[in-house]
Amino acid sequence: MPRLRRIGAAEIELGRIGYCDLARDPHDVAAALEINISTLYSWARKYRWPPRRMQRQSAIRPDFVRPDPAEIANAGVAGQLARLERLASQSIAALEGAAASGQATDPERVARALATHVRTQAQLNKLQSERHEEPADADEPPPRTLAELRDELREHFARIQDEEEG
Repeated sequence: MPRLRRIGAAEIELGRIGYCDLARDPHDVAAALEINISTLYSWARKYRWPPRRMQRQSAIRPDFVRPDPAEIANAGVAGQLARLERLASQSIAALEGAAASGQATDPERVARALATHVRTQAQLNKLQSERHEEPADADEPPPRTLAELRDELREHFARIQDEEEG
C-alpha cells in the first residue's frame, strides 16, 4: 500500500499555476507534482480555479456585449450590416492582439478564426456594395393601393359570375 504524504499550500499553489498555464498539459503538471490527475482536478473544483476551457475562450474571443433586441429590429438592413462589420473588425483586432502578445496558445486556431473573420468582412463588403448598386427601376409602375386591388378583385369576381351565369 502506498504511503500517503502531506500536501502543503506551496504544492497546491504550484498545481494552480500549472493548471492555469494553458501551454502545459494537466497530466504533465500532475506528474511533476507526483499526484494523480484526478487529484489535480479535485483541487481545481475545491479551490474554484477557473475551468481551462473558459480561460482558452477568453484568450481568443474579445468581450462580447449582447445588444438589445429592439435595437437590432429597428436598425434595418444597413444598420445590421454596419453592426456586423464593426463586430468582425473588433474580433479581428482582438485576435491579432492576442497573437502578437503571445497570449494565444494555439496559433493555428487563431489563424483559422482570423481567416473566418476576413471572409465574413469580405462578404459584408460585397453585400454593402450590391446594396448601393441597385438602381431604382424607372420603368416599373408605382405599387397599387389596397383600394385599387380591392376594386380589381371585385371586377374579376363580377366577370367570373357573368361567365358562369351566361
